[in-house]
Amino acid sequence: MKKLCLIIPILLIPSLLAAEDGVDGCHITTGATMQSRLYYTPYTYGSGSPTEWIESSAGHAGYNLVTSVKCFDTSNIPCNVYQYGTTAASPSAAEIVYTGYYALVTTDCPIDNYIAVFFIFTAGFSIFYIRKKASGS
Repeated sequence: MKKLCLIIPILLIPSLLAAEDGVDGCHITTGATMQSRLYYTPYTYGSGSPTEWIESSAGHAGYNLVTSVKCFDTSNIPCNVYQYGTTAASPSAAEIVYTGYYALVTTDCPIDNYIAVFFIFTAGFSIFYIRKKASGS
């Protein structure tokens, strides 16, 4: 039974590390802390993605925070985020809230290359520890 207490959490770790894969949008950094945001609602009145995006509600909403558990591939394609309520085919510069770069959220993070190594190390250490405890040493 004690072995299951170690094995079950180890098996759940990969599912906890999964990110939203394939979400694209306009990646911007803003605020005093340079918060990283990904606006994901395409602007349907203009040319649309990858260059035009819009806030999905009033108050600068409609974005995902890009955190350490989400990796993204940023391109060199500039994009604009328009304020909520914009409906013109060619919005004015005053309606641009943010300017950023087109990005795609991906699960191919640099740390992903090492998860198997971490898993093998943790499993090996756990087996060694369990055998040591079982032998009474």
